[in-house]
Amino acid sequence: MEKPKFYERLSDHGKKVFDHNNWTFSDRFIELMNQEEPSKDSGEYMFYNQEERDFLGKENLIVLADLHESDAYLYMMED
Repeated sequence: MEKPKFYERLSDHGKKVFDHNNWTFSDRFIELMNQEEPSKDSGEYMFYNQEERDFLGKENLIVLADLHESDAYLYMMED
């Protein structure tokens, strides 16, 4: 299977986490992480909106933090 587009943007650690969880990510997780523009209702300094951030953080916080540190931090502070 082909790796998602966001894979190449991950750090070495993020790639190890992704590979360790090989293909257990949902289609929605991959779709959101492949997103190249911030969500329209994401708010200032954030890439994702609240609902998307909650979803991504629950599915895999390490991969979220690797690409979108501010979103991961806010998720952790609110959870």
